[in-house]
Amino acid sequence: MSDVTLKIVLDDAHRDKSDEVCRALEAAGLRIEDSIPAIGVIFGTADSENLARVKQTRGVLEAEPEAQYQLPPFDSDQPQ
Repeated sequence: MSDVTLKIVLDDAHRDKSDEVCRALEAAGLRIEDSIPAIGVIFGTADSENLARVKQTRGVLEAEPEAQYQLPPFDSDQPQ
């Protein structure tokens, strides 16, 4: 399947246990790219087949695909 880049928000009860949640997310198939324990957010990539397992991991409040933005090609007649 295809990879999905995710932003994961921890619930309040697990914000202080981000290391524990990171290990559980890795076991669920998430490849962690960054973790910001102070605000309870983890960024990573998972195969789309593992998305349900990642979302059901204990301590996860939200697991949303990261927004992607694409600017149009440069056109000197159109301001960007």
